[in-house]
Amino acid sequence: MTDAILHLIQKETESTARVAEQEWQHATRGYGVKVFSAAPAINLRPTPLGVTINVRYITRANERFDVRSRLYQAVVDLLQQRKAGEARAGGAG
Repeated sequence: MTDAILHLIQKETESTARVAEQEWQHATRGYGVKVFSAAPAINLRPTPLGVTINVRYITRANERFDVRSRLYQAVVDLLQQRKAGEARAGGAG
């Protein structure tokens, strides 16, 4: 599931991540700053009620709300698809 979520985020943010990395390289040229990666990252944390998924990604500030909304909807759709698939698999046995 985490791989599927990470794939969604990568697809949604790949163009802005690429621009952010280029801007970082341009801004830090000559300062000896380490390489910056704008690739999304995902972290899972167990909780008493299940798992918390924390996602880090880069997007432009003026697009933040739209990107977050699209990602939330895509993740909810993904979870619903998985739940429906499990229900079908459970009913077949």
